[in-house]
Amino acid sequence: MLIKFNLIDREGNKVSIEAEKGITIREAVMDKLTPGNFGLCEGNNICATCHVYVDEKDIQKLKPAEQDEIENMETNDIDQTEFSRLSCQIELNEEVKDITVKMEQPRR
Repeated sequence: MLIKFNLIDREGNKVSIEAEKGITIREAVMDKLTPGNFGLCEGNNICATCHVYVDEKDIQKLKPAEQDEIENMETNDIDQTEFSRLSCQIELNEEVKDITVKMEQPRR
């Protein structure tokens, strides 16, 4: 089964992506777009390079972040907000279909 979600890329373009149920948003982004400097730890929840901002209207679709994800975001150099999540921790399923996430701009 395919689950659709929306990604606003680093250039501000909105892209609809369909990916297999059960994979993470990070995996789907890497499969479809292969952006540089994104998801460098390959989904192991240690680098925060897959940080995204979940659209305000969609944040309630997600389970709350677990402690290791929270600590990872707090200890890495990201512009964290109340809508910040790591895309390696968001599994695609019926509950999150049509969610919109925005990629963080890479640090320079």
